[in-house]
Amino acid sequence: MINNLLKSSSTLLTRSLQGTTSRYYGAACCGGKKPIIPAAPSEIELDDFLKIDLRVAKVIQAEHVDGAKKLLKLTLDVGIKQTPPAPTPSEPLPSSESTSTVVEATTEATTNATATTTEPIRDIRTVFSGIKAYYSPEQLTGKNVIYISNLKPRTMKFGVSQGMVLCASDEKGEKVLYTTTDDGSVPGMKVT
Repeated sequence: MINNLLKSSSTLLTRSLQGTTSRYYGAACCGGKKPIIPAAPSEIELDDFLKIDLRVAKVIQAEHVDGAKKLLKLTLDVGIKQTPPAPTPSEPLPSSESTSTVVEATTEATTNATATTTEPIRDIRTVFSGIKAYYSPEQLTGKNVIYISNLKPRTMKFGVSQGMVLCASDEKGEKVLYTTTDDGSVPGMKVT
């Protein structure tokens, strides 16, 4: 029974790949594996492209992953963290308090809110990238790269990868290069 199930799965996979060409998908996005991926469509709609949020990210730390043959762990600064506006207080102050107490409380709340909003909070993400054969951690630290910021996090054996860094590669996967940006780009800039 198991053999029949495996045979039918193999047949379905073969049928689904007929008429497509397979290609190397790139080390950074698949942990160094070389999966069979159908060729990309010749054209896509603009709306499909706009679903991908590409941003500039700065590699603030790159390190080897214990037990991983092909992965590097990248810590990325992806810009200022986008936080929702602070909720307004829903409970009014008791009416028995004096006006001066209300003014003092309002001044203190405003001062505290100002103190916390003047320091921007950096959005730091972790990405695991199958690029170890092509780069050392020292070569990546400090580089600005292109990052897919709205990719659903993926739980891996070594941790959670919170996005993907784009690479360019030849068809054989023998030459892989991170896509980088010109001088003057800063983390969080949108790539269009």
